[in-house]
Amino acid sequence: MDRVVELGDASVPYRFDVHTLAFVEDAPRLEKEIHSALIANRVNKENHRKEFFYVSPEEAKAVMSDLGIKSSWFYDCEAKEYRESELIREAMQQARRQPKEASSELPESV
Repeated sequence: MDRVVELGDASVPYRFDVHTLAFVEDAPRLEKEIHSALIANRVNKENHRKEFFYVSPEEAKAVMSDLGIKSSWFYDCEAKEYRESELIREAMQQARRQPKEASSELPESV
């Protein structure tokens, strides 16, 4: 969890939700193998030190299973910051779509 907190600093838009934890013998090697398997889904194609990928938890589970990594998975995570941001974004978009009401009052001067 320390690594999750470390990765979820100000450089990412939301705190990370944890879908699984796996205890393995050689974590650095397996992390490289996972990254290699997901290379087509890399967010930053130019800077490979930015280790973020567009994948669903189900896709991540499949890659880990292929590598023989066993763990329990949880798909329903809180994602509080993400969900609240989406609700605010939705409300703002809805407010922009609604037509402005015409005022029934006349201005003091023309």
